[in-house]
Amino acid sequence: LSGLVGSEMCIRDRSSAIYHCWYFGQEIKAKVRIRIGNGKNQTGISKRTITAKETGQWRVEIVTADQRVLQIITFETV
Repeated sequence: LSGLVGSEMCIRDRSSAIYHCWYFGQEIKAKVRIRIGNGKNQTGISKRTITAKETGQWRVEIVTADQRVLQIITFETV
């Protein structure tokens, strides 16, 4: 997950939200709403406990409310 360190994005509409969509293989496991605040520097964090049955390929898509993909992070659990 080192690709997350130092990543920055600019979102103009401060009244909106972005989403962290967690996928295990092709199955969506969670969609977490991250509210965009008042313009101050904020960190949007979501986390998920991955069980022993969920080892393998994962990806987290960071998307806007209108489904525009901002970033995709992929990783594998072993």
